[in-house]
Amino acid sequence: MLRWDALDEVRVCLDGDLPEAAAVAAAAACTLPLVVHDYQRAAVLGTATLLAAGRRALLLTAAHVIDGGVRLGNLLVPAATGHDLIPLAGARVARSGRADIALLDIGAVPGAAQILRGRRPALMPPHALRRRRRHAPPRSGALVSGYPAALARFERGWLAARRLTLFTRRHAEEGDAGEHLYVYGRVANRADGTPIHTPELPGMSGAGIWAIHRRSAATMLRLVAVQSSYLHGRYLRGHDVAAVQELMRL
Repeated sequence: MLRWDALDEVRVCLDGDLPEAAAVAAAAACTLPLVVHDYQRAAVLGTATLLAAGRRALLLTAAHVIDGGVRLGNLLVPAATGHDLIPLAGARVARSGRADIALLDIGAVPGAAQILRGRRPALMPPHALRRRRRHAPPRSGALVSGYPAALARFERGWLAARRLTLFTRRHAEEGDAGEHLYVYGRVANRADGTPIHTPELPGMSGAGIWAIHRRSAATMLRLVAVQSSYLHGRYLRGHDVAAVQELMRL
C-alpha cells in the first residue's frame, strides 16, 4: 500500500525579506503535490493549488503535468491528515487553449472529502480573474511554493517529500504575453541565512506563483500565475491565471 510522508519545508530567498509566517502558511495550506504511481513505484509529478470557486473544489496546475498520458486513477494527492494518498479518478479536467494551465474539478472524486477536510483553499472570485496589465514592476516580490522531485524519495511503499518555498522577484527580462518571469539563481539563502544550491525544479510544474503585497499591518498574497518551466540560473516562468477564466465556464 502506497503511503505519504510530508517532511519539513525548505525556504530559500533569492531576493528581499521573508514575509510574515501567516502569509507563507496561507500559501502552504492550499499547495498539494501531484503524485504518480504504477503500483510498484511512486514519484512527485507536479504541484497543484487547491481553489474554491463558489461550491466547486478545484485543483489548478500546469496542463503539461497531466498531458503525458497519465491516467487520473494513477494520479494522487495526499489526504489533509494522515498518510493516505487519494486517487483523482472521477475528476473533470479542463485545459486552457492558450496557456499551460489546467483545472481539475474534484467534486466527483470519491475521496474528495479527505482531500478538503481541514485545508484552506485559495478563493477565486470573478474579479480575481480579470486580465491584468502585462508587466508588473520589475522588482515585484513573489512567493512560489511546490514539491520538486529532487526533494522527494520513495522507499518501501512510502513517498516522502519536502515542500520548497521560494521568495523571489520579477526578472528583468520580459516574457511573452500572458507570461511572468521570475529570478531563479543557482544559489540562494536559506531562511537562516545559509547559502545553498537551489534544486532542479521538475515536480514544481503547476505550483502557484503569488505576488507579495506588503502593507503597514500585514503581508498579503495574490495568486497571479502557474509555474510552467524554468532555466536554472536565470528564471522560472509562469502563465497568468487570467487564463483560468475560460476554464471556469466548462
